[in-house]
Amino acid sequence: MELQESIEIRRMQKRDIPAVYEIECICFRSPWSKLSLLSELRNDVACYLVLTVDDRIVGYGGMWFIVDEAHVTNIAIAK
Repeated sequence: MELQESIEIRRMQKRDIPAVYEIECICFRSPWSKLSLLSELRNDVACYLVLTVDDRIVGYGGMWFIVDEAHVTNIAIAK
């Protein structure tokens, strides 16, 4: 019997901040604060996505879209 995982990439939401912050703290020596992550959700040029496996956040990434370019702000994947 083969196990099927449910994998999804979707826009980050306010309710995702605690899980994203946990990954941020594990992956980076100087992690962004929860407040910084939350403020990015209100940033008009920002787009943040989360990666879920079986509804558990296992990674995220963000970028800013400025004119015709995208600037990657962060990418992190849990172990």
